[in-house]
Formats: sequence, structure tokens, C-alpha cells
Amino acid sequence: MTDRTGADLDLVGTCGYTDPESLHTRRYTEKSEVYNFGVVLFEILTRKMVSKIVQEVNGVTNCDFLSAGDNEDDIREYLKTNIVKGNTEQLMACTELDFRCIKMNPEERPLMMEAAKELRRFQQY
Repeated sequence: MTDRTGADLDLVGTCGYTDPESLHTRRYTEKSEVYNFGVVLFEILTRKMVSKIVQEVNGVTNCDFLSAGDNEDDIREYLKTNIVKGNTEQLMACTELDFRCIKMNPEERPLMMEAAKELRRFQQY
């Protein structure tokens, strides 16, 4: 029987967008997509491309910045100080969702369906 939970491949990706787990294992899973979504959501929330963000925070320039466990406080602080203006409750909810999507451990990330449901719920704020 074939494992349909991920794909083995020669992984090519843009620095900052590909989840670190996929880069190390060469397996691409649904949780890899969730990470990609989290990176894009991060860019929307801050109105900055991830390549610019990694250079601004503590001079870190590696591709794993968003998911590096020891950068967790720096990432939260960056989001709080650089988040776009708007409905504060909605933006903070999006920020918390984003933070879960870019977790280093794929098991700690939500499923994409769960993330989509949360986004729909945020429209009610």
C-alpha cells in the first residue's frame, strides 16, 4: 500500500517559505502547506516580505527564522509591533493562528481545514 500522507521529492523552494521539516526530510505533507500558508499570512499581517523580515529581527538571515524555536519571543514581538492597523481583536486572532501555522514541529500546526474555519470565524469580529 502506498503512503499518501506525503511525497518524497527533490525539494526546491524559496528561502523562508519552505518548512524546515521538508527541507531536512525531503517529505512534503499537508502540514508543509500549512507552514507555507503561515508564511504568507505573516507577510499579509506585517505588509513585508519574509526575506525582509528575517534581516530585520536580530540580524538573523537564515531560512529557518520563522520556525526556529529559540526565536519564538522575537517573532511574537515583531508581529505585535509591525502588524497592520485595523480591528485589533481580529488581527490578534489572525496573529495567533499564524503563530500556530509556522510552528517548527509539524504536529503542533493545525490542519489546513482547521485554519480555514478559524479564518471564517474571524470575519465575525
